[in-house]
Amino acid sequence: MKVEIRLLGSGVVRTPDGEVDPAAWRTAKTFDLLRVLALADGRAVASTQLMDHFWPTAGPAQAAASLRSATCQLRKVLGNEAVVRVGHGLALPDAWVDVAAYRSLAEDVEEVDSLAQPARVVALVREAEALYDDDLDVGATDCPTLHEVGQELRALRVRLLLEGAEAAGRCADWTQSLALARQASALEPSDRATRALMRAWFAVGETAKPVEEFERLRSHLADEYGVDPAPQTRALYLEVVSACREWPPRESTIGREDEVRQVVTAATGWLMDPDGPSGVVWLVGDPGSGRETVAREAARTLMLPVVDAYADPGTGATIELLRDQGRLTKGLAAMLRLRAETWSRIMLVPVSEIADGALGADDAVVLVPPLERPDFRRLMTLTLQGRPTQRLKDELFEESRGLPGLACGLARQRMDLGDLSWVPEGVDSARRAMRNAVAPLVIALLGLFGAPTVVDAEPKPTAAVEEKEERQRRYALV
Repeated sequence: MKVEIRLLGSGVVRTPDGEVDPAAWRTAKTFDLLRVLALADGRAVASTQLMDHFWPTAGPAQAAASLRSATCQLRKVLGNEAVVRVGHGLALPDAWVDVAAYRSLAEDVEEVDSLAQPARVVALVREAEALYDDDLDVGATDCPTLHEVGQELRALRVRLLLEGAEAAGRCADWTQSLALARQASALEPSDRATRALMRAWFAVGETAKPVEEFERLRSHLADEYGVDPAPQTRALYLEVVSACREWPPRESTIGREDEVRQVVTAATGWLMDPDGPSGVVWLVGDPGSGRETVAREAARTLMLPVVDAYADPGTGATIELLRDQGRLTKGLAAMLRLRAETWSRIMLVPVSEIADGALGADDAVVLVPPLERPDFRRLMTLTLQGRPTQRLKDELFEESRGLPGLACGLARQRMDLGDLSWVPEGVDSARRAMRNAVAPLVIALLGLFGAPTVVDAEPKPTAAVEEKEERQRRYALV
Protein backbone atom coordinates (compact mmCIF):
# COMPACT_ATOMS: atom_id res chain seq x y z
CA MET A 1 0.00 0.00 0.00
CA LYS A 2 1.24 3.46 -0.91
CA VAL A 3 1.42 6.29 1.54
CA GLU A 4 -1.87 8.22 1.19
CA ILE A 5 -1.69 11.96 1.77
CA ARG A 6 -4.89 14.02 1.87
CA LEU A 7 -4.08 17.70 2.06
CA LEU A 8 -7.53 19.09 1.17
CA GLY A 9 -9.14 19.76 4.50
CA SER A 10 -7.63 18.86 7.85
CA GLY A 11 -4.74 16.87 6.36
CA VAL A 12 -4.85 13.12 6.88
CA VAL A 13 -1.91 10.79 6.20
CA ARG A 14 -2.21 7.01 6.06
CA THR A 15 0.59 4.45 5.91
CA PRO A 16 0.37 0.65 5.68
CA ASP A 17 0.21 0.72 9.49
CA GLY A 18 -2.85 3.00 9.55
CA GLU A 19 -3.65 6.69 10.00
CA VAL A 20 -0.82 8.82 11.32
CA ASP A 21 -1.38 10.63 14.60
CA PRO A 22 -0.79 14.39 14.05
CA ALA A 23 1.46 14.41 17.13
CA ALA A 24 3.87 12.09 15.28
CA TRP A 25 5.19 15.04 13.23
CA ARG A 26 6.50 16.64 16.45
CA THR A 27 6.56 20.14 14.85
CA ALA A 28 4.30 22.05 12.48
CA LYS A 29 7.23 22.72 10.14
CA THR A 30 7.83 18.98 9.71
CA PHE A 31 4.22 18.52 8.56
CA ASP A 32 4.49 21.59 6.31
CA LEU A 33 7.65 20.09 4.78
CA LEU A 34 5.65 16.94 4.02
CA ARG A 35 2.90 19.04 2.40
CA VAL A 36 5.33 20.95 0.20
CA LEU A 37 6.97 17.71 -0.99
CA ALA A 38 3.54 16.13 -1.58
CA LEU A 39 2.40 19.11 -3.67
CA ALA A 40 5.41 18.64 -5.98
CA ASP A 41 3.72 15.48 -7.36
CA GLY A 42 6.83 13.27 -7.14
CA ARG A 43 9.25 15.89 -8.44
CA ALA A 44 12.28 16.96 -6.41
CA VAL A 45 12.21 20.24 -4.48
CA ALA A 46 15.59 21.94 -4.07
CA SER A 47 16.98 21.89 -0.54
CA THR A 48 17.86 25.58 -0.74
CA GLN A 49 14.24 26.40 -1.58
CA LEU A 50 13.01 24.35 1.37
CA MET A 51 15.43 26.07 3.75
CA ASP A 52 14.36 29.50 2.51
CA HIS A 53 10.69 28.58 3.05
CA PHE A 54 10.97 27.18 6.56
CA TRP A 55 14.13 28.64 8.09
CA PRO A 56 14.67 31.93 6.29
CA THR A 57 16.40 33.69 9.22
CA ALA A 58 18.72 30.84 10.22
CA GLY A 59 22.26 30.54 8.96
CA PRO A 60 23.02 28.02 6.17
CA ALA A 61 24.45 25.41 8.55
CA GLN A 62 21.60 25.72 11.05
CA ALA A 63 18.96 25.66 8.27
CA ALA A 64 20.56 22.54 6.73
CA ALA A 65 20.61 20.82 10.14
CA SER A 66 16.94 21.66 10.71
CA LEU A 67 16.06 20.28 7.28
CA ARG A 68 17.92 17.05 7.98
CA SER A 69 16.15 16.69 11.32
CA ALA A 70 12.70 17.22 9.76
CA THR A 71 13.51 14.76 6.95
CA CYS A 72 14.57 12.10 9.46
CA GLN A 73 11.28 12.53 11.29
CA LEU A 74 9.34 12.11 8.04
CA ARG A 75 11.21 8.90 7.24
CA LYS A 76 10.62 7.64 10.77
CA VAL A 77 6.85 8.11 10.38
CA LEU A 78 6.40 7.18 6.70
CA GLY A 79 9.25 4.71 6.18
CA ASN A 80 12.86 5.06 5.14
CA GLU A 81 12.05 4.85 1.40
CA ALA A 82 9.24 7.38 1.49
CA VAL A 83 11.44 10.50 1.26
CA VAL A 84 14.41 10.24 -1.13
CA ARG A 85 17.23 12.57 -2.08
CA VAL A 86 17.32 13.50 -5.77
CA GLY A 87 20.37 15.59 -6.68
CA HIS A 88 20.34 18.60 -4.38
CA GLY A 89 16.71 18.17 -3.42
CA LEU A 90 14.11 15.93 -1.79
CA ALA A 91 11.11 14.11 -3.29
CA LEU A 92 8.16 11.88 -2.39
CA PRO A 93 8.28 9.52 -5.38
CA ASP A 94 5.73 6.92 -4.35
CA ALA A 95 2.80 8.52 -2.57
CA TRP A 96 -0.85 9.05 -3.52
CA VAL A 97 -1.78 12.71 -3.00
CA ASP A 98 -5.34 14.01 -3.27
CA VAL A 99 -4.19 17.33 -4.75
CA ALA A 100 -2.42 15.55 -7.60
CA ALA A 101 -5.54 13.46 -8.25
CA TYR A 102 -7.67 16.62 -8.21
CA ARG A 103 -5.42 18.38 -10.70
CA SER A 104 -5.52 15.32 -12.95
CA LEU A 105 -9.33 15.38 -12.93
CA ALA A 106 -9.23 19.06 -13.84
CA GLU A 107 -7.10 18.25 -16.88
CA ASP A 108 -9.57 15.51 -17.85
CA VAL A 109 -12.43 18.02 -17.61
CA GLU A 110 -10.64 20.37 -20.01
CA GLU A 111 -10.01 17.56 -22.49
CA VAL A 112 -13.54 16.13 -22.35
CA ASP A 113 -15.14 19.59 -22.56
CA SER A 114 -13.24 20.25 -25.78
CA LEU A 115 -14.73 17.03 -27.19
CA ALA A 116 -18.31 18.24 -26.53
CA GLN A 117 -19.16 15.59 -23.95
CA PRO A 118 -21.09 17.59 -21.32
CA ALA A 119 -22.43 14.59 -19.39
CA ARG A 120 -18.88 13.28 -18.92
CA VAL A 121 -17.78 16.75 -17.76
CA VAL A 122 -20.47 16.72 -15.07
CA ALA A 123 -19.41 13.27 -13.90
CA LEU A 124 -15.76 14.33 -13.65
CA VAL A 125 -16.62 17.51 -11.77
CA ARG A 126 -18.67 15.54 -9.26
CA GLU A 127 -15.76 13.14 -8.84
CA ALA A 128 -13.43 16.08 -8.23
CA GLU A 129 -15.84 17.55 -5.67
CA ALA A 130 -15.78 14.26 -3.78
CA LEU A 131 -12.00 14.72 -3.41
CA TYR A 132 -12.18 18.36 -2.36
CA ASP A 133 -13.03 17.98 1.32
CA ASP A 134 -12.11 21.59 2.07
CA ASP A 135 -9.55 24.25 1.19
CA LEU A 136 -5.89 23.68 1.96
CA ASP A 137 -5.40 24.71 5.59
CA VAL A 138 -2.82 27.52 5.57
CA GLY A 139 -4.01 29.45 8.62
CA ALA A 140 -1.04 28.53 10.84
CA THR A 141 1.82 28.49 8.32
CA ASP A 142 4.14 31.13 6.91
CA CYS A 143 5.22 28.98 3.94
CA PRO A 144 4.58 31.03 0.75
CA THR A 145 4.28 27.89 -1.39
CA LEU A 146 1.38 26.57 0.67
CA HIS A 147 -0.41 29.94 0.53
CA GLU A 148 0.03 30.15 -3.25
CA VAL A 149 -1.16 26.60 -3.82
CA GLY A 150 -4.14 27.17 -1.51
CA GLN A 151 -5.31 30.13 -3.60
CA GLU A 152 -4.63 28.25 -6.83
CA LEU A 153 -6.69 25.23 -5.73
CA ARG A 154 -9.58 27.39 -4.59
CA ALA A 155 -9.67 29.17 -7.96
CA LEU A 156 -9.42 25.83 -9.76
CA ARG A 157 -12.36 24.50 -7.77
CA VAL A 158 -14.51 27.50 -8.69
CA ARG A 159 -13.63 27.06 -12.36
CA LEU A 160 -14.47 23.35 -12.30
CA LEU A 161 -17.78 24.00 -10.55
CA LEU A 162 -18.75 26.54 -13.19
CA GLU A 163 -17.70 24.27 -16.04
CA GLY A 164 -19.79 21.54 -14.44
CA ALA A 165 -22.76 23.90 -14.07
CA GLU A 166 -22.56 24.95 -17.72
CA ALA A 167 -22.14 21.34 -18.89
CA ALA A 168 -25.15 20.27 -16.79
CA GLY A 169 -27.12 23.03 -18.50
CA ARG A 170 -26.13 21.65 -21.90
CA CYS A 171 -27.52 18.31 -20.69
CA ALA A 172 -30.73 20.08 -19.57
CA ASP A 173 -30.00 18.85 -16.03
CA TRP A 174 -30.87 22.22 -14.54
CA THR A 175 -31.18 21.01 -10.95
CA GLN A 176 -27.56 19.83 -11.04
CA SER A 177 -26.54 23.00 -12.86
CA LEU A 178 -28.14 25.11 -10.15
CA ALA A 179 -26.44 23.17 -7.34
CA LEU A 180 -22.97 23.51 -8.89
CA ALA A 181 -23.46 27.20 -9.74
CA ARG A 182 -24.57 27.97 -6.19
CA GLN A 183 -21.44 26.30 -4.80
CA ALA A 184 -19.23 28.33 -7.13
CA SER A 185 -21.00 31.59 -6.35
CA ALA A 186 -20.71 30.98 -2.60
CA LEU A 187 -16.94 30.57 -3.00
CA GLU A 188 -16.42 33.52 -5.32
CA PRO A 189 -19.21 35.77 -6.68
CA SER A 190 -18.53 36.57 -10.33
CA ASP A 191 -20.23 37.40 -13.61
CA ARG A 192 -19.78 33.88 -14.86
CA ALA A 193 -21.24 32.33 -11.71
CA THR A 194 -24.17 34.74 -11.77
CA ARG A 195 -24.97 33.93 -15.39
CA ALA A 196 -24.96 30.22 -14.59
CA LEU A 197 -27.29 30.85 -11.66
CA MET A 198 -29.63 33.04 -13.71
CA ARG A 199 -29.97 30.42 -16.45
CA ALA A 200 -30.54 27.59 -13.98
CA TRP A 201 -33.09 29.47 -11.87
CA PHE A 202 -34.96 30.52 -15.01
CA ALA A 203 -34.98 26.98 -16.35
CA VAL A 204 -36.40 25.43 -13.18
CA GLY A 205 -39.22 27.97 -13.19
CA GLU A 206 -38.03 30.38 -10.48
CA THR A 207 -38.30 33.42 -12.74
CA ALA A 208 -37.84 35.98 -9.95
CA LYS A 209 -34.54 34.46 -8.80
CA PRO A 210 -32.45 35.55 -11.84
CA VAL A 211 -33.29 39.18 -11.11
CA GLU A 212 -32.29 38.71 -7.46
CA GLU A 213 -28.97 37.12 -8.50
CA PHE A 214 -28.23 40.00 -10.87
CA GLU A 215 -28.97 42.60 -8.22
CA ARG A 216 -26.81 40.75 -5.71
CA LEU A 217 -23.87 40.72 -8.13
CA ARG A 218 -24.37 44.35 -9.08
CA SER A 219 -24.31 45.40 -5.42
CA HIS A 220 -21.22 43.26 -4.73
CA LEU A 221 -19.25 44.64 -7.67
CA ALA A 222 -20.22 48.22 -6.85
CA ASP A 223 -19.18 47.87 -3.21
CA GLU A 224 -15.95 45.95 -3.82
CA TYR A 225 -14.66 47.33 -7.12
CA GLY A 226 -16.89 50.23 -8.16
CA VAL A 227 -17.84 48.57 -11.47
CA ASP A 228 -21.01 47.22 -13.12
CA PRO A 229 -21.68 43.62 -14.24
CA ALA A 230 -20.20 42.55 -17.57
CA PRO A 231 -22.11 43.26 -20.81
CA GLN A 232 -22.91 39.54 -21.22
CA THR A 233 -24.48 39.46 -17.76
CA ARG A 234 -26.52 42.60 -18.43
CA ALA A 235 -27.71 41.17 -21.74
CA LEU A 236 -28.85 37.97 -20.04
CA TYR A 237 -30.64 40.04 -17.40
CA LEU A 238 -32.56 41.95 -20.07
CA GLU A 239 -33.44 38.71 -21.80
CA VAL A 240 -34.82 37.26 -18.57
CA VAL A 241 -36.87 40.27 -17.51
CA SER A 242 -38.38 40.68 -20.98
CA ALA A 243 -39.43 37.03 -21.15
CA CYS A 244 -42.70 35.67 -19.89
CA ARG A 245 -43.04 34.81 -16.22
CA GLU A 246 -43.43 31.10 -16.72
CA TRP A 247 -41.03 28.66 -18.33
CA PRO A 248 -41.61 27.12 -20.80
CA PRO A 249 -43.82 29.88 -22.24
CA ARG A 250 -47.51 29.00 -22.20
CA GLU A 251 -49.52 28.81 -25.43
CA SER A 252 -46.34 28.91 -27.51
CA THR A 253 -47.52 25.70 -29.12
CA ILE A 254 -51.09 24.48 -29.30
CA GLY A 255 -52.01 20.86 -29.70
CA ARG A 256 -48.36 19.78 -29.88
CA GLU A 257 -47.64 19.21 -26.19
CA ASP A 258 -47.28 15.43 -26.58
CA GLU A 259 -44.98 15.78 -29.60
CA VAL A 260 -42.77 18.30 -27.78
CA ARG A 261 -42.61 15.98 -24.77
CA GLN A 262 -41.51 13.06 -26.95
CA VAL A 263 -38.67 15.09 -28.47
CA VAL A 264 -37.56 16.32 -25.03
CA THR A 265 -37.55 12.77 -23.64
CA ALA A 266 -35.45 11.44 -26.51
CA ALA A 267 -33.01 14.36 -26.37
CA THR A 268 -32.60 14.12 -22.60
CA GLY A 269 -31.52 10.50 -22.87
CA TRP A 270 -28.83 11.36 -25.40
CA LEU A 271 -27.71 14.45 -23.48
CA MET A 272 -26.91 12.29 -20.45
CA ASP A 273 -24.67 9.94 -22.45
CA PRO A 274 -21.12 10.19 -20.98
CA ASP A 275 -19.65 9.80 -24.47
CA GLY A 276 -21.39 12.93 -25.69
CA PRO A 277 -24.82 13.65 -27.18
CA SER A 278 -25.59 11.93 -30.45
CA GLY A 279 -28.93 10.97 -31.96
CA VAL A 280 -31.58 11.72 -34.56
CA VAL A 281 -35.27 12.51 -34.10
CA TRP A 282 -37.36 12.05 -37.26
CA LEU A 283 -40.33 14.45 -37.22
CA VAL A 284 -42.83 12.81 -39.56
CA GLY A 285 -45.64 14.91 -41.01
CA ASP A 286 -46.88 16.94 -43.95
CA PRO A 287 -45.38 20.35 -44.75
CA GLY A 288 -47.22 22.88 -42.62
CA SER A 289 -47.92 20.43 -39.81
CA GLY A 290 -45.69 22.35 -37.38
CA ARG A 291 -42.67 20.05 -37.28
CA GLU A 292 -40.23 22.96 -36.96
CA THR A 293 -42.33 24.51 -34.20
CA VAL A 294 -42.21 21.21 -32.29
CA ALA A 295 -38.42 21.07 -32.69
CA ARG A 296 -37.80 24.64 -31.56
CA GLU A 297 -40.20 24.40 -28.62
CA ALA A 298 -38.48 21.21 -27.43
CA ALA A 299 -35.13 23.00 -27.55
CA ARG A 300 -36.60 25.97 -25.65
CA THR A 301 -37.92 23.59 -22.99
CA LEU A 302 -34.41 22.14 -22.65
CA MET A 303 -32.98 25.69 -22.75
CA LEU A 304 -30.52 24.67 -25.44
CA PRO A 305 -29.64 26.73 -28.51
CA VAL A 306 -30.61 25.46 -31.96
CA VAL A 307 -28.56 25.91 -35.09
CA ASP A 308 -30.14 25.62 -38.48
CA ALA A 309 -29.13 23.16 -41.14
CA TYR A 310 -25.47 22.34 -41.63
CA ALA A 311 -23.99 24.84 -39.19
CA ASP A 312 -20.23 24.65 -38.72
CA PRO A 313 -19.18 22.25 -35.94
CA GLY A 314 -17.15 25.04 -34.40
CA THR A 315 -20.37 26.71 -33.21
CA GLY A 316 -20.53 24.22 -30.35
CA ALA A 317 -24.29 23.82 -30.69
CA THR A 318 -25.92 20.70 -29.29
CA ILE A 319 -29.16 20.63 -31.32
CA GLU A 320 -29.36 21.03 -35.08
CA LEU A 321 -32.60 21.50 -37.01
CA LEU A 322 -32.57 20.50 -40.67
CA ARG A 323 -34.92 21.53 -43.45
CA ASP A 324 -37.63 19.20 -44.69
CA GLN A 325 -35.92 16.13 -46.18
CA GLY A 326 -39.01 14.75 -47.91
CA ARG A 327 -38.98 10.98 -48.13
CA LEU A 328 -36.38 9.44 -45.81
CA THR A 329 -34.34 6.78 -47.57
CA LYS A 330 -31.99 4.29 -45.98
CA GLY A 331 -28.91 6.03 -47.37
CA LEU A 332 -30.00 9.51 -46.22
CA ALA A 333 -30.76 8.18 -42.74
CA ALA A 334 -27.31 6.57 -42.45
CA MET A 335 -25.59 9.76 -43.59
CA LEU A 336 -27.42 11.93 -41.04
CA ARG A 337 -26.78 9.47 -38.20
CA LEU A 338 -23.07 9.55 -39.02
CA ARG A 339 -23.16 13.35 -39.03
CA ALA A 340 -24.81 13.41 -35.59
CA GLU A 341 -22.21 11.02 -34.18
CA THR A 342 -19.25 12.81 -35.75
CA TRP A 343 -20.27 16.25 -34.51
CA SER A 344 -21.79 15.05 -31.20
CA ARG A 345 -25.14 16.60 -32.00
CA ILE A 346 -28.81 15.83 -31.64
CA MET A 347 -30.40 16.29 -35.05
CA LEU A 348 -34.09 17.10 -35.48
CA VAL A 349 -35.07 16.18 -39.02
CA PRO A 350 -38.51 16.87 -40.58
CA VAL A 351 -39.53 14.20 -43.11
CA SER A 352 -42.79 13.46 -44.91
CA GLU A 353 -42.47 9.66 -44.93
CA ILE A 354 -40.00 6.94 -44.00
CA ALA A 355 -38.91 4.20 -46.39
CA ASP A 356 -38.70 0.59 -45.25
CA GLY A 357 -35.43 -0.21 -43.50
CA ALA A 358 -34.44 3.45 -43.04
CA LEU A 359 -34.86 3.56 -39.26
CA GLY A 360 -32.00 2.70 -36.92
CA ALA A 361 -32.31 0.94 -33.60
CA ASP A 362 -31.63 4.11 -31.56
CA ASP A 363 -33.60 6.54 -33.73
CA ALA A 364 -36.59 8.39 -32.31
CA VAL A 365 -39.71 8.88 -34.44
CA VAL A 366 -42.26 11.57 -33.56
CA LEU A 367 -45.44 11.74 -35.63
CA VAL A 368 -46.81 15.26 -36.21
CA PRO A 369 -50.39 14.75 -37.51
CA PRO A 370 -53.05 17.39 -38.36
CA LEU A 371 -54.66 19.10 -35.39
CA GLU A 372 -57.93 17.97 -33.90
CA ARG A 373 -60.77 20.49 -34.23
CA PRO A 374 -60.69 21.73 -30.59
CA ASP A 375 -56.94 22.48 -30.84
CA PHE A 376 -57.48 24.00 -34.27
CA ARG A 377 -60.12 26.33 -32.80
CA ARG A 378 -57.69 27.43 -30.03
CA LEU A 379 -54.96 28.05 -32.58
CA MET A 380 -57.18 30.18 -34.83
CA THR A 381 -58.46 32.17 -31.84
CA LEU A 382 -54.86 32.95 -30.85
CA THR A 383 -53.79 33.72 -34.42
CA LEU A 384 -56.74 36.00 -35.20
CA GLN A 385 -56.74 37.53 -31.70
CA GLY A 386 -60.48 36.93 -31.66
CA ARG A 387 -63.05 34.14 -31.75
CA PRO A 388 -63.68 33.08 -35.35
CA THR A 389 -67.19 32.21 -36.46
CA GLN A 390 -68.03 28.58 -37.01
CA ARG A 391 -68.20 29.19 -40.78
CA LEU A 392 -64.70 30.71 -40.85
CA LYS A 393 -63.27 27.92 -38.70
CA ASP A 394 -64.75 25.28 -41.00
CA GLU A 395 -63.41 27.07 -44.09
CA LEU A 396 -59.87 27.36 -42.69
CA PHE A 397 -59.92 23.77 -41.41
CA GLU A 398 -60.97 22.42 -44.81
CA GLU A 399 -58.53 24.60 -46.76
CA SER A 400 -55.59 23.72 -44.48
CA ARG A 401 -56.58 20.09 -43.85
CA GLY A 402 -56.01 20.79 -40.16
CA LEU A 403 -52.30 21.59 -40.63
CA PRO A 404 -51.47 24.41 -38.19
CA GLY A 405 -48.68 26.01 -40.17
CA LEU A 406 -50.76 26.14 -43.33
CA ALA A 407 -53.81 27.38 -41.41
CA CYS A 408 -51.85 30.22 -39.80
CA GLY A 409 -50.53 31.21 -43.20
CA LEU A 410 -54.02 31.28 -44.68
CA ALA A 411 -55.35 33.29 -41.76
CA ARG A 412 -52.53 35.84 -42.04
CA GLN A 413 -53.09 36.06 -45.79
CA ARG A 414 -56.75 36.90 -45.23
CA MET A 415 -55.80 39.54 -42.69
CA ASP A 416 -53.30 41.11 -45.11
CA LEU A 417 -55.96 41.21 -47.85
CA GLY A 418 -58.51 42.79 -45.53
CA ASP A 419 -60.78 39.79 -45.88
CA LEU A 420 -61.63 39.57 -42.17
CA SER A 421 -63.93 41.73 -40.07
CA TRP A 422 -65.67 41.74 -36.70
CA VAL A 423 -69.29 40.67 -36.55
CA PRO A 424 -71.46 39.97 -33.48
CA GLU A 425 -70.63 36.27 -33.74
CA GLY A 426 -66.87 36.94 -33.83
CA VAL A 427 -64.32 37.19 -36.66
CA ASP A 428 -65.74 36.33 -40.07
CA SER A 429 -65.01 36.76 -43.76
CA ALA A 430 -65.39 40.44 -44.66
CA ARG A 431 -67.10 39.66 -47.97
CA ARG A 432 -69.70 37.44 -46.36
CA ALA A 433 -70.26 39.91 -43.56
CA MET A 434 -70.76 42.71 -46.11
CA ARG A 435 -73.27 40.70 -48.11
CA ASN A 436 -75.24 39.94 -44.97
CA ALA A 437 -75.21 43.58 -43.91
CA VAL A 438 -75.96 45.19 -47.34
CA ALA A 439 -79.10 43.18 -48.23
CA PRO A 440 -81.33 44.53 -45.40
CA LEU A 441 -79.96 48.04 -45.95
CA VAL A 442 -80.91 48.02 -49.65
CA ILE A 443 -84.42 46.83 -48.86
CA ALA A 444 -84.86 49.55 -46.26
CA LEU A 445 -83.64 52.28 -48.62
CA LEU A 446 -85.96 51.17 -51.43
CA GLY A 447 -88.91 51.23 -49.05
CA LEU A 448 -87.93 54.69 -47.84
CA PHE A 449 -88.06 56.18 -51.36
CA GLY A 450 -91.34 54.47 -52.25
CA ALA A 451 -89.89 52.24 -54.87
CA PRO A 452 -91.48 48.80 -55.24
CA THR A 453 -89.47 46.12 -53.65
CA VAL A 454 -89.58 42.40 -53.75
CA VAL A 455 -91.23 42.47 -50.34
CA ASP A 456 -93.89 45.19 -51.09
CA ALA A 457 -94.84 44.28 -54.71
CA GLU A 458 -98.15 42.52 -55.31
CA PRO A 459 -97.97 39.41 -57.39
CA LYS A 460 -98.99 39.91 -61.02
CA PRO A 461 -102.39 38.23 -61.65
CA THR A 462 -102.38 35.21 -63.91
CA ALA A 463 -104.76 34.69 -66.90
CA ALA A 464 -106.92 32.26 -64.92
CA VAL A 465 -107.37 34.80 -62.11
CA GLU A 466 -108.35 37.54 -64.59
CA GLU A 467 -110.99 35.29 -66.26
CA LYS A 468 -112.48 34.44 -62.83
CA GLU A 469 -112.75 38.12 -61.87
CA GLU A 470 -114.44 38.91 -65.23
CA ARG A 471 -117.15 36.26 -64.63
CA GLN A 472 -117.79 37.67 -61.14
CA ARG A 473 -118.38 41.15 -62.56
CA ARG A 474 -120.86 39.79 -65.11
CA TYR A 475 -122.83 37.90 -62.47
CA ALA A 476 -122.99 41.04 -60.39
CA LEU A 477 -124.51 43.06 -63.27
CA VAL A 478 -127.21 40.44 -63.82
